[in-house]
Amino acid sequence: MKDDPIITEIRDIRHKLSEKFGHDPKLLVKFLQEQEKSHADRLVHSRTEPQKTEYLDDMEVLLALRQAKCAEEHEPTVGIDELRRRLGL
Repeated sequence: MKDDPIITEIRDIRHKLSEKFGHDPKLLVKFLQEQEKSHADRLVHSRTEPQKTEYLDDMEVLLALRQAKCAEEHEPTVGIDELRRRLGL
């Protein structure tokens, strides 16, 4: 695999930082946390709430399954209103 100059540069910087703190991870983490605080305006934060996605409701799933079964058996399909009526909803 060919060495990527950007990766090499990042590894060199990472090693120099580690060396600066005597390869002590606690000191390195403390330094990085201080850097985060002093440069908070440059950081990008992830969302605190997960992004909402749309899901099919149970009735739509039941309808899709029913329509697939009807198609296999060559029966006429039913609509969502008819399916709700049959299920007593």
